[in-house]
Amino acid sequence: MVIRDHGHPFGVPGTSAPLALLRIMVTGTRVMGVATPVARGVVGPGRGAGYHSRWEVSPRQGRSGVRRSACLELSARLESARLDLDAGTAISQGMFRYLFNLHGEPIMSGVALVTVGIEDRIATITIDRQKKLNALNPEVLEELGSAFRSVETNDEVLGVILTGAGEKAFVAGADIGVLAEMDAAGALEISRQGQGIFDLIERFPKPVLAAVGGYALGGGCELALACHMRLASENARFGLPEVGLGLIPGYGGTVRLARLVGLGRAVQMTLTGEMVDAQTAERIGLVGDIVPRDELASRARELMAKVTKQGPVAVRLALQSVYHAMDVESGRALDHEAALFGLLAATDDMREGLTAFLEKRPPRFQGR
Repeated sequence: MVIRDHGHPFGVPGTSAPLALLRIMVTGTRVMGVATPVARGVVGPGRGAGYHSRWEVSPRQGRSGVRRSACLELSARLESARLDLDAGTAISQGMFRYLFNLHGEPIMSGVALVTVGIEDRIATITIDRQKKLNALNPEVLEELGSAFRSVETNDEVLGVILTGAGEKAFVAGADIGVLAEMDAAGALEISRQGQGIFDLIERFPKPVLAAVGGYALGGGCELALACHMRLASENARFGLPEVGLGLIPGYGGTVRLARLVGLGRAVQMTLTGEMVDAQTAERIGLVGDIVPRDELASRARELMAKVTKQGPVAVRLALQSVYHAMDVESGRALDHEAALFGLLAATDDMREGLTAFLEKRPPRFQGR
């Protein structure tokens, strides 16, 4: 088991991390194992800086039939895990599903499938599962949620770029191997997991830009839809092909697509499963701009830099106002907008912005 901690509760610099008992409880099934520290190092930068502990665990066979060891990147802050060294490390039922599938086989590789890089106050979150065209599975979704939660609490980050590794795909969809094994209850659970994480992205308090290169199909298209802005390469392709598998989009596609492209086009794309190219996506409002494939990363940074140089409090509240308006009737949305407008008038950033304009100089926003 790999546990990434930030100095608590797994020890402090200069001390040997204690042995921990891994206790996994799920619907009456218990798997026991012993976790031992094998390496330590420093992680950072930002508020998440601290010490990184690598742990390995070999669970003994239990009623679940688990026989092989598994690896997991687990943040000490993860809400779904309850960490208590005195009583052992208790992993919730939800986390159990990311450790072992229904057949008791490890589904965690120990290799990070979602990476985070921070430069010039912009975080780049990359889904890196190139052999599967960055397809989404429970592990990827869990790491994606953890990445966004870590960026949310990092005050040094003002904006996020979300992209996929490699030249072929942003995210080519959900992992078909996982979908093929699900029953009705499992399908509901998979849908709820994806919806929860995509809702986290849509409601994220910092601007999120999807830099889409190659295929964005099924869950990948839905992931792009959850972002606040979308920039596409010339080879980008978008689509919701789930009906061809006897399914429907389950991560919010039937809700978000119509808001962007209109009801008629959304219904047509959903019922036919047709792909649209980047030029069509731009024409119907699915993406904002199209750029050459080899310029996607740099142009995404340029676009996000235009956003992050603005007043950060104003950017956050503007996002809040726009997305709040989608869920309420117009009168309440206007009341909410007016309240936020008044709130911003009391901020240091507003005074700095107006003063800088009158003095004909760039503003120096402090985010307060």
